[in-house]
Amino acid sequence: ATPPTSSVSPSSLRTAPHLIIPERRTMSNKERLVAALQTIHNTTNASEREGANKWVADMVKSTDCWALALDLLNENEYILRFTGAQMISTKVRKYWSQLESDEQQEMLIRKAGEFLMLATTQDEPIRNQLVQAVAAAAVFGHNHWKSFFNDTIPVATNASTSTEIRYIIVLVLAAITEEMESRLLSRDIVVSFRDACITNKLSLLRLVSTLVNDNRTPATLKNAALTLGKTWVKFEIKINHLNQHNLFHPLFELCYSLEYFETA
Repeated sequence: ATPPTSSVSPSSLRTAPHLIIPERRTMSNKERLVAALQTIHNTTNASEREGANKWVADMVKSTDCWALALDLLNENEYILRFTGAQMISTKVRKYWSQLESDEQQEMLIRKAGEFLMLATTQDEPIRNQLVQAVAAAAVFGHNHWKSFFNDTIPVATNASTSTEIRYIIVLVLAAITEEMESRLLSRDIVVSFRDACITNKLSLLRLVSTLVNDNRTPATLKNAALTLGKTWVKFEIKINHLNQHNLFHPLFELCYSLEYFETA
């Protein structure tokens, strides 16, 4: 299996002196991970590289992955934070069905919020990994659509919520449709998602409208909101709904065609 470390620069491993592992018999998971990364990127021995890849892949599948990944996300070294985020994304998006039910519940109820808070302080590559992980968890945990939307849309609409948190929530809501469209999913998931979108379409339009039509909204957040609106207009949102929220022209300019819109 390919470990979630392919985007890491080998040179950064060689030039980070504090990543050197102390010589001792018992190593922590973090120390073993760093040693594996050094092997993967610096060693030409195929057998050693294969062993290091396997260790990382096995760690991602294990229950220890959560604690290790969170530990890495709080490191100063970029390479470790990126690896931690990619481990979480791979675990959720690739191995969700292999998680115990209590792990799935923990991800949906507690860890998702923790990852989103961490995402607000990270740069784009790390942030995107965490956003994708939460979006995938929302898709796989589709029985929780109602509570998920009830927990996120009002927070993002609330003007007292920080710009950073609103931005992350908007990114997750947009990423959910991307996750849906990139997978072969059961009919139950597809139907429940469409029903949830139709039920929440007006709330989501209010969110997009609030962000797009407020001159105080930062450009990055406004663009993210427009992208979110574009991904959702296919869910029985009619032109008159968009006109009511002053969104038709901004979204039309973004989409370049009317193929997404139903006639009023």
